[in-house]
Amino acid sequence: MGFESKLTCDGCGCSNEVDLQVSHPGDADCAIENNLFPEGKWLAGLDDDHYCPAHASQAAEELDLEYAAN
Repeated sequence: MGFESKLTCDGCGCSNEVDLQVSHPGDADCAIENNLFPEGKWLAGLDDDHYCPAHASQAAEELDLEYAAN
């Protein structure tokens, strides 16, 4: 049996995603945190929404969140 876990952008019409490279569902939360701003440049929004670097600045502005692209 296999397991695949991806972090997918919630930006409107966006299909960007990151393969989390985990082998067990319990490891997914930690892998998501490793991909978030500032380390991985993804933004965690409200209600478990996530935004890729291409949409993070705009989402942060709309949601009044802190985000600084490198």
